[in-house]
Order: sequence, then C-alpha cells, then structure tokens
Amino acid sequence: MSLVLRLGVLLLITATTLSRDMRTLKKVSIHPQETITIPCMYDEKHRANRKYLCQGSSWPLCHIVAHTGDKDKNVAVTDLPDQNMFTVTLTNLKHGETDYWCAVEIGGIFALDEKVGFQLLVTEDPALSVDGGVIQSVVVGNVSVLCRYSPQHLYKANKRWCRFRDAWCVSVEGSDSQVQVIDDVASLALTVVMREVSGADRGWYWCEVGDLQTPVYLDITEASTSTKGYIKIT
Repeated sequence: MSLVLRLGVLLLITATTLSRDMRTLKKVSIHPQETITIPCMYDEKHRANRKYLCQGSSWPLCHIVAHTGDKDKNVAVTDLPDQNMFTVTLTNLKHGETDYWCAVEIGGIFALDEKVGFQLLVTEDPALSVDGGVIQSVVVGNVSVLCRYSPQHLYKANKRWCRFRDAWCVSVEGSDSQVQVIDDVASLALTVVMREVSGADRGWYWCEVGDLQTPVYLDITEASTSTKGYIKIT
C-alpha cells in the first residue's frame, strides 16, 4: 500500500499501533556490520498475502524497504507460509537506533495492512547477545545456549527463554521438565539448558532480559549424522 493511500486511510480509520494477528520481537541489540534475522508471525489467513518490511518511527510515515522476493544485498524478506511466518534478514547495519515494521499487505481502501513493529539498536557493545549466534544440536540430546547481558541489566526482571511459535516461556524463577534457565550473575550470563531435544523442537527462540530480546534458531540434526550441517537462516 502506497504512502499516500496509507495516509488517506489513517484519516478515515482509527487504527491501533500493533496487530493482534502478528507477533515479532520488540527490541534487539547487535554489533555494527552484523547480520540479524528477525522472525515475524502472522495469521494463517494471510498465507497468500504479500509480506514486506517498512522502516520509520511511526507506521503512517514509514517507507517500504523490501517485499518478499525483492533482490537486495542488505535486506531479505522470506515468507515461510507452512509456519505462518516470514523472516527479515538485515546486513551491513550502521550505528544507531532504527524502528522497523513487519507487515502483511491486505489491499483495499478501507482494509489496513497488518503490521507489528520492532526496534533495532546497533552498537559496539550490545546489551544482550548469544554466544555463537547459530546453534547446533542432535535428536535426543541436551542443548546449552549462553545469553550474555550487560552490567546495567544485572538486576533487571524478566530474564527468560521463549519459543517463538507459541510464545511459550521459561523464566529464571520458573521451572519446566525440559528447560532450565540459570542466571549466572558473576558472568553476566543466562545459561539455557534444554534436555532431550528432538526434531519437534527445531525452530526460533529468543533470550530476553528486561526490555531486550535476541533471536536464536535451533536446527536439530540426527544423532547418527556423521557431519553436522550448519543451519541455514533465510
């Protein structure tokens, strides 16, 4: 939907900032020049709709960066309809704080596009990061993920590990038969231990400390595989 059309619709319809049908991360902190992939969930009724990424502090004034299928060396929007999800991959990022919007094109004058926003903080010293970034594992095995946070987040509440597809989370204070989240305050790190993972556990997760989140993709491979393949993030 063009900028002029979106502004016109805004005058006619009062819309909320966020969509109930979409979900993504809220705020992510990364190093300059680092590649980051952000997953965006949408309602299954929009599987056939075109997806895109918009950049700007407010939705009505944001400009479209890329659609699904666009060829751009710095931005890729990839639709995964079987998962009701599309991913946004950004590369060659520069210092600063930028607001983005994951969006689904609905079409029609009185039909607003579905959207949900996230903020990207690009800094030399990210306040939350994951060791390795890309995680490997095996079926019927244990996975350990290390999430490092900055000193200013030492006493922040809401330290947890979450599964993206259903927003299921386990916090430091909570407990689960399969997942344990340990806060090592001396090392300024969260250690996430997942026990006996299987192929069903493959997918997107995130670490969360305070208002920051960082995405992690777990690619589960068979224990009998002689050479473990690296995950391909699209």
